[in-house]
Amino acid sequence: MVLIFLPCVFCTALAHTLFTASLPRISAHTASLVSILEPIYGIGWAALLLGEWPDFRTMVGGSLIIGAAVLASSRSGPH
Repeated sequence: MVLIFLPCVFCTALAHTLFTASLPRISAHTASLVSILEPIYGIGWAALLLGEWPDFRTMVGGSLIIGAAVLASSRSGPH
């Protein structure tokens, strides 16, 4: 039961807390690029802690998320 609770705390609660705390220090765009990767962190934690390895469709979805983050960061340029 504890192993299921850990990804919830680290990938959701901590991520949102850090996101909110970082807004005064960095741009909202940069913070949102980090937070969009939250599902990827969750998949990684589940694989490591629970042995729940993603199937092909999940890997494709994760690749789309990472691709969107890379595309958005490359289009924004330096601020």
